Amino acid sequence: MITKFILKSTIGVISSFLLCNCATIFGGASPKQVSLESNPPGANVTVTNKNGEQVFSGVTPVSAMLKRSSGYFSQAKYTAEFSKKNYQTRSAIIYGDINPWYFGNIIFGGLIGILIVDPATGAMWTLNDKCAVSMGGINSNQQGKKSQAYNINTIPKEWRSHLVAVR
Repeated sequence: MITKFILKSTIGVISSFLLCNCATIFGGASPKQVSLESNPPGANVTVTNKNGEQVFSGVTPVSAMLKRSSGYFSQAKYTAEFSKKNYQTRSAIIYGDINPWYFGNIIFGGLIGILIVDPATGAMWTLNDKCAVSMGGINSNQQGKKSQAYNINTIPKEWRSHLVAVR
């Protein structure tokens, strides 16, 4: 009776190892939480996939749940566009890299993990945890201020006393 229990338990453990896949177990399956940040915070962020379809929008700092793959054996690729009034618009690329745990299938998951489960679930890919951009300096043209160049001969006389020679 105890021998049958031990035998069934052993077979169950071995079967679960043979049917498992390393990337799904250790690296997680799709989707993945990605933190979107900007400096300064409060920027509008829009994330589009490689087909140009919007998959997320929000205001930084925010987290988005993004799929790791865009299909069987196909890594995900996203464009995050950050915009804020009076600041330069910035874009960043978020793309999937091969999940190191995927190679654990060579030992534990076998062909089922390598060819079926991890590619089908998207677990063979991983995304960075964070996407952050600096919005750059304040865009003076958007503040209503305009820059103007003057020739020395066209500068108003009352300004000339404030000029400093640069050598």
